[in-house]
Amino acid sequence: MKEELISFETAKLAKYSGFNIYTNGSYDSIGNISQTHYIFNHHNLVNSFPKPTQSLLQKWLREKHTIIVYPAPVIPDCKEFGCNVYQNTGDTFIEFNTPFHDSWEKAFEEGLQEALKLIKQQ
Repeated sequence: MKEELISFETAKLAKYSGFNIYTNGSYDSIGNISQTHYIFNHHNLVNSFPKPTQSLLQKWLREKHTIIVYPAPVIPDCKEFGCNVYQNTGDTFIEFNTPFHDSWEKAFEEGLQEALKLIKQQ
């Protein structure tokens, strides 16, 4: 069993949303996986994007931005998965539900992307 890493598209959104946590690898400017560690000092480099696990990015969103991202409950023999995104800013409550996907990880990835887009709108 292995943790799912975020996609290149999600990595770009994460970087531009302020994600600056150490990861065991990164993507280069065209999406190739690099063994170079992504650390805060690389945050401003155009050609380096963080490659955290989905769960690490989820935790960062929750702790830093109070955005809750979680895939819909898994039902035995379910063939479609969705993801829920919630943010309570005090003045407003934002809720987003992704369309269904054929895997839990794909639904989670889209939920993470939607959460990162909320940060860019603020």
